[in-house]
Amino acid sequence: MSTPAKTRDWTSAELDHPVVNYRAEDGIAVIEMDDPPANTYTYAMMRQLDEAFLKARFDDDVHVIVLRGKGDRFFSAGANIGMLNAVTPGFKYFFCLHANETLLRLEHTPKLVIAALNGHTVGGGLEIAMAADLRIARKDAGKIGLIMDYARQFVPPNKAAKAVGRIKRSVQSGWDLPLESALSIERELQQLLFQSEDAKEGIAANQEKRVPKFKAK
Repeated sequence: MSTPAKTRDWTSAELDHPVVNYRAEDGIAVIEMDDPPANTYTYAMMRQLDEAFLKARFDDDVHVIVLRGKGDRFFSAGANIGMLNAVTPGFKYFFCLHANETLLRLEHTPKLVIAALNGHTVGGGLEIAMAADLRIARKDAGKIGLIMDYARQFVPPNKAAKAVGRIKRSVQSGWDLPLESALSIERELQQLLFQSEDAKEGIAANQEKRVPKFKAK
């Protein structure tokens, strides 16, 4: 019976190797899984995805997150089987727990998340895609220029990004609550939005019959 590889081979040593790329421009954070050939995820990738999600969450200049896999063949083929075969049962448990927590954090981030499915999306890779708010795929989807153009429509001045994020927050928080409690959350978030500059701009634009110019404020 073979002895599992030391857990540290998949933790401290692996964390120093970047497998997630991050860039932010024009109000959009692009988070890219980069572990060829199939962008399978390890504990290191989940840790780096977690950090990237939090970075985008705290960046006031980011209004939309686009999540994709590097290359034109795979979004993600799921968990790295080599890792799963090498680690202890205890490590697998905590790896799965952290992966669940990371995707829940993405789901609850009050910013629109678009998964650009640029290739095969299977197993746990599909779970990652399902954590996004929108999933867009097209035939021969190696180039995502169209996805970026699509994402820009949700960025100020085109959309009130704060309102989009709070709508998402209301849905995610109220999903499993009794209707009365869910409506209470909706009212609180709605009240905060009514006090925003974008709310005033939206009402003014409607009255003046013009296209609003939002600032995410």
